[in-house]
Amino acid sequence: MIKIKRFSGVAPPTEESKALFEAIMALKGKDLLELGTGTGYVAIAASKEGKKVIATDINPKAVEACKINAKLNNINLEVIQSDLFTNVGGKFDIIAFNPPISIDKAESAFTHKLKSFIRSTKLVRSFLRYTYSKLSKAVLGLIDRLFIEGKDYLKKDGSILICIINNFEEDTKKISEKRGYNSEVMKNFGYGKVYRFYLK
Repeated sequence: MIKIKRFSGVAPPTEESKALFEAIMALKGKDLLELGTGTGYVAIAASKEGKKVIATDINPKAVEACKINAKLNNINLEVIQSDLFTNVGGKFDIIAFNPPISIDKAESAFTHKLKSFIRSTKLVRSFLRYTYSKLSKAVLGLIDRLFIEGKDYLKKDGSILICIINNFEEDTKKISEKRGYNSEVMKNFGYGKVYRFYLK
């Protein structure tokens, strides 16, 4: 059983976190990079199952939360503060990402807490996340950047796993095709899917 301590301003584990973990474990590769780790649930769970994991987050609070939760679970986990691949080196079999609800240039503490609340409350999340993220096209820009930069960090036959909510599905697939990726659905969750993207 995984112990996860929650922290204000850090996204807690959700149903898409569990779906992302299950998709990771369905793939054979061992070297895993998790972007946007939050409290570290996916990274810790994958580590427990034998994956070699590096966890990152742009939010320093999330980096600290992940480190604390790794210790709670007796996991020696490398955790890095990074904006996608900025501070990351090496190549990976799997790059996993559960995108944020929105991208704001300068987020307040209140905004972080609001997002954390949305993600931790299933009923609120299922309605608000759908409409809120639809307004934030910057998320698609972040995913596009992931596809472009990710090519340099994937091993041969490597995979990018992304949690995609339903109203971003078609746009994300178009972006992935433009950047030279094939795609397939790995897992479903209540308001979206975990997609696997791999180079053509």
